[in-house]
Amino acid sequence: MRPHLALVNQPVEDRALFAAPRRSSSLLVLPLALAIVMVFVTWPHDRQTRLGPANLGLGAGPVSAAGPQTIANQRPLFVTPTVADSRPAANKGDGAPAPVSRSGDPFDVRGAPTVDAPTIKRILRSYGSPAVDAADAMYALGVQYGIDPAFCLAFFIHESTAGTAGVARVTKSVGNIRTTPGYRDYQGYRHYDSWEQGIDDWYQLISDLYIGAWGLTTVDAIIPVYAPSSDGNNPTGYVATVKKLVGGWRA
Repeated sequence: MRPHLALVNQPVEDRALFAAPRRSSSLLVLPLALAIVMVFVTWPHDRQTRLGPANLGLGAGPVSAAGPQTIANQRPLFVTPTVADSRPAANKGDGAPAPVSRSGDPFDVRGAPTVDAPTIKRILRSYGSPAVDAADAMYALGVQYGIDPAFCLAFFIHESTAGTAGVARVTKSVGNIRTTPGYRDYQGYRHYDSWEQGIDDWYQLISDLYIGAWGLTTVDAIIPVYAPSSDGNNPTGYVATVKKLVGGWRA
């Protein structure tokens, strides 16, 4: 005979014993959920702290002065002058052509020519310069850029004795400008197809970067940046040479 399974009403006290653990589980779930929420809330800040560029070596870290690039004779291509807060990405700059009015300084490079093309040719010939036939271009491009060609000629003479010394004999560069992407390279200097091309690039460099972007318009302001003493140059001597040459031609 099979045992009879009778349904017995369980006392309230017994049911409570089984229900209590379920309520205890609910009480445990709530703090756990809050803890998970707090992890997600705080995670972005912690992640940035742990995985920031500085910690991974991917960022700049502490700001430091940029290393020099060079323009001429191992000198910096551009050194940030005190009047500028930022540097152009390329040495040609992004500034607009400078106005042609002078600042009142007799050695402000902007302005109408103070030497004509025949005078430039005569001076170049006196140095035995290979750029004699580019005298007309030196004059005309000076007019085009609003820069007195006397200064281009003076820089050319100081840099390479008018193209008769150093790499300029090969590069056809009046300013011994260091090479940058997009230019042919010769021993680290820009190499041009003609003297006319080299002359145009010098005018553009001075017009767009030094004048247009940095606001440097005088020999005294330009040369310490173009040929800084920190790179073994003598800016004072360079300035004196340019002023003496230009002043002598104007007399």
